[in-house]
Amino acid sequence: MNKKESNNFFTRIFHKLLLLINPDDILTQDTQIAFEIFKTCLEQPDNMYLLNIDLSGEKYIVPKSYYSSTNEMHKSTCIILNDFEKKITIVNHTYQYDMLFPQKTYNMMERMFENKVKEERQKMKSEILKNTIKSLEIVLNNLKNNN
Repeated sequence: MNKKESNNFFTRIFHKLLLLINPDDILTQDTQIAFEIFKTCLEQPDNMYLLNIDLSGEKYIVPKSYYSSTNEMHKSTCIILNDFEKKITIVNHTYQYDMLFPQKTYNMMERMFENKVKEERQKMKSEILKNTIKSLEIVLNNLKNNN
């Protein structure tokens, strides 16, 4: 057996062992690419992260520019996470891709989304409090100057 054959042999054994551990957690090439698209969209600073409060349990990642320009709407990529079906939908306004994910992977994606929402909420809260402090300092200075 040459080196290439032995590498292929060990690779096949490794994949079979993975199947024995949990066959549902192995991503196909298309789901791996979809997962990378999800992570990329999640980290883009110009995206908004929206939650649906009805029973559908959908979560959205959309560009902020999506709402400001019809032209941008047709160029943007949006992601919809669907909790019930454990899938994400990737829409670029030309194509729509529905990708089913294994439970473990989908749960990880959901945690990533929720952590991003939490991070954005903390930034917003910090900005609100910073503005409040500045405003209170102005009120205090005005009161001191009037006395």
